[in-house]
Amino acid sequence: MTNNRFTVEELMLDDSFIGYCLGKDATDIEKWEAIINVHADYQNVFAEAKQLIILLNSGLTQNEIDKERQWIMNEILKRKTFIIGDEHENQKVKKVWYLKASSWAYISAAACILFIVFMVVPKVDNNTAAPQQKEVFSSISSFGEHKKVLLPDSTTVMLNSNSSISWNSDYNSTNRLLSLRGTAFFKVAKNPHKPFIVQSGTLFTTALGTAFYVQQSAADNTVAVSLLEGKISVEASKNTDKSIVYPGQQIIYSKASANLQKQSFDTLFLHQLLTDEISFTQVRLKEVMAQLAKWYNVNIEVQNPALKDKLVTGVYKDISLEDLLKVLSFSMHFTYTKIGNTIIIQ
Repeated sequence: MTNNRFTVEELMLDDSFIGYCLGKDATDIEKWEAIINVHADYQNVFAEAKQLIILLNSGLTQNEIDKERQWIMNEILKRKTFIIGDEHENQKVKKVWYLKASSWAYISAAACILFIVFMVVPKVDNNTAAPQQKEVFSSISSFGEHKKVLLPDSTTVMLNSNSSISWNSDYNSTNRLLSLRGTAFFKVAKNPHKPFIVQSGTLFTTALGTAFYVQQSAADNTVAVSLLEGKISVEASKNTDKSIVYPGQQIIYSKASANLQKQSFDTLFLHQLLTDEISFTQVRLKEVMAQLAKWYNVNIEVQNPALKDKLVTGVYKDISLEDLLKVLSFSMHFTYTKIGNTIIIQ
């Protein structure tokens, strides 16, 4: 799904959603139950897609199912619009895609039945109270800040600079799904009955009890998921493959190609992030700034050549980027300016 917006057509082409509808995969069922609970405004879309998937898989061979799904993909943009009601009433518009006459005949019949039911059901009073919306909670970190957030299930989240998470009021009661914008480290409380799911755009990371780091990069349009301990599965909504990740491994997800690439990484950074303590022993300022750029998820440029080889020694714990730069600029005699998400060292 794109931009967290769901359509019947895309859901019908999503293998994990199909697995949920047909009850074939416990992981798919857990995942989609959590997603559906969070996206209450798409309940009708989910229900319609599920009904059509069940109908489509009734009495067809796998080869026939594959052919029909391919046909849907080719026909997604071909829609027909019906206007119900007269010009004096609020018009209701329903979009229906063309269906082949072969094995889709019974789906057309089902659609006709739904159409008849819609026409004979009395119009609901517009003053009827709408269903109560779920309350949404969020936490946002400012520029150069590491912000620690404790979730209702005792999961700890360390938000990096300019990042945010959001979750619904039913978190930990019916699901453990949250949305991430930016970069964060997660120390997940164990609960084998409720997988912990982080949605980063179209990428889903699922864990039971573990510690992992999710970093979104706007510069190269990627998301990196790095695992410190435990085990996680990572999947993209446009990619049917699930990748299992073990400690010391990370997944690089390209939003452009929807590809998942697995590789090893140095876990020292995550161990430091877990304790929120960073230290240097006779390290060149240029290298220190490179580490701080990663630590606080910002860009740092050292423009004064005379500063690059100066050595830095120190231990810094629970400190903001602004305070750390003040300490370093005082001891090493440099000035700095902030332009957008970039720090210029002079």
